[in-house]
Amino acid sequence: MLDTLLSSPLVHGLFQFFRDAAATLPIIVALGLVLGRRGHGAFCLAGAHWLTHLALGLACIGLAGLACQLLHIIVLLHGAGRTAAEFPLWSPLLLPHSLALVCWLAGMCWLGLEWRISGRRVASFCSPVDRYTLADIKAQLWLSALAALCFFGSYVIQTWPFVSLPQGMSLGQAATAIIRDKAHYYFTALAPAGAMAMLSLPVARQKLEGLAPPETWAKAGRWCALWAVVGYIPYWLNSSATCIGYALRGGPSLTGTLLLLLLPLTGAIICWAVMLSLRNPLRHFWLNWLGLSLLLFFFLVRGFLVR
Repeated sequence: MLDTLLSSPLVHGLFQFFRDAAATLPIIVALGLVLGRRGHGAFCLAGAHWLTHLALGLACIGLAGLACQLLHIIVLLHGAGRTAAEFPLWSPLLLPHSLALVCWLAGMCWLGLEWRISGRRVASFCSPVDRYTLADIKAQLWLSALAALCFFGSYVIQTWPFVSLPQGMSLGQAATAIIRDKAHYYFTALAPAGAMAMLSLPVARQKLEGLAPPETWAKAGRWCALWAVVGYIPYWLNSSATCIGYALRGGPSLTGTLLLLLLPLTGAIICWAVMLSLRNPLRHFWLNWLGLSLLLFFFLVRGFLVR
């Protein structure tokens, strides 16, 4: 029963979605803080504090997902008659998952420290027109960068060939290929992060009522929609070109599989692109729910195909 649950594509897809959202939220937080130097300093600081809190919550779900993956492998080894003494957590087979878990925990620690610092910053800024300098937010920017680096490192470590290098590849070639691939994947994770940030905006608006005028909240909505759109554009272009290429060569099976991935993803991108073009996207919040549902469906379908 436990093995079935841990290997479920549905569970894997959901955990991966929340993990991706948490991994890139520190980037959005850092860029939002930099924009706050031009005005609405208190609003940007409060928004950064709110998004850091959201990232911590999502990171907890991502941590549970990593733990489930590690537990799944241990269960499989136990079912094959292997003991814990034969495969400790630092063995080459388990090290990618156990070390990725530790790296993810380190990122959460940096996020927690940033959350505490940003809370104190918010208390010191009361006026909606406050400004600040780059030096005022240096600590938060560093902590965001460290958290993002740890989260990115967990993706790299999880696919690192600790057992043996791929045939015909040197360590440098393998490292370059893995880091390039995970950097591309990490960029796509901006889409779930933007979608979850958008989802939290109505609650944040209630909690931070009176901190900014309605037009500022509308700009915040477009800011979240921007990342939701941008994240999957390179992936969409590459997959569309591949789909067209296989269709022209007469590969109906693979073409149908790619279309199954592209159609919900295309719908999600369109939803957020429309929100990005609206003057007040929060008045059409159903588009975010639709886009989020389509993106979740994309993650679930991809989870089934990967498994």
